[in-house]
Amino acid sequence: MKQALLELEKKFSPEKMNGTTIHTSCKEDVVQVVQWANEHSIPLSINKENTEGVYIVTSDWPATIDVYPDDLIARVSPNVIPAAINEEANKHGLMYPPDASGQHTSTIADHLAMNASGAHRLKYGVTKNFVIGLEIVTPEGRLIRTGGRTIKNVTGYDVTKLIVGARGALGFITEATLKLMPQPPAHCTLIATFNDLEKAGEAARNVYMSHILPAKMALKAVDKPQLLIALDGQPKTVEAQAQTLTAMLGEVNVTEGEGNALWDTYREERPGVRANIPVNKLQPFFQHLKDTYGGVPSLYGHVGDGMWYITVHLREGDPDLFFQRKEHSPAARTLMTEMKRRWDPQGIIRGKAGMER
Repeated sequence: MKQALLELEKKFSPEKMNGTTIHTSCKEDVVQVVQWANEHSIPLSINKENTEGVYIVTSDWPATIDVYPDDLIARVSPNVIPAAINEEANKHGLMYPPDASGQHTSTIADHLAMNASGAHRLKYGVTKNFVIGLEIVTPEGRLIRTGGRTIKNVTGYDVTKLIVGARGALGFITEATLKLMPQPPAHCTLIATFNDLEKAGEAARNVYMSHILPAKMALKAVDKPQLLIALDGQPKTVEAQAQTLTAMLGEVNVTEGEGNALWDTYREERPGVRANIPVNKLQPFFQHLKDTYGGVPSLYGHVGDGMWYITVHLREGDPDLFFQRKEHSPAARTLMTEMKRRWDPQGIIRGKAGMER
């Protein structure tokens, strides 16, 4: 690695290294690169879209997934994909629940940086809920561990949870200890079709407010609105819940098993404009779309976590009606900026957009 850094210095002056790439093969390489960057005041990034400084690549690392079934945990290298983690966990009757998009294309480091999540968030939570320990290289080039191998392992500030979701701005993750869960023995997916989007929204709210907690629930409207509900758990429980929901929703199609292909199709077909709408605002939100656009645009959303994707750009309206993503408040930006300044005084590490430097 030292030779590679010397070669980089020969080719580029520090001010001309923006956008260059350096490949690492282990955590010790990352430590050397970060220490070198501190000596020369050169910014670093794990985000290839960031053109400031040198982009650190970890794709050449050995892909490591060590599952400890008795402890319900897995230790993984930063370059493995979430789908591979689940594949290994499944061999032991376990699963890693977060199901954000990019299961086969993004790395676990990407998901940790963004605190990624998918439709499973309704029942199981987000990536942060399943990270109990990290190994990171700090902006000063020190290799440290946070958390541990047990769920209760923190006294004071939970540094692990601080780093997850920080968009790579607080350090380079070199290993993660993840919490696993036993695989539910039974699954099924219910699909209810409606003639009216408002009725679909009402049905979604009724399911959400019932005593049944789906593994995931989504609403899609292209031609006719469809409500998808995934159930998991013990066989008799899943069967009873499916019967209750069928009585509540009317005619439904029931697919046995996890229905991963079905959910993947719905996820990949989602429109591109994002909005955040609480469950109790779904019906007025749909009415607003009708009144404003003379109809209902294509949309896809996770009922329960408020994540919606729509084919039109929403107009600013009553803030109590619907919500788009907002900028951080001045107080939050000040806190983030000060935290970053104290943790990384030279500003060596550049995270993804949205994280204060």
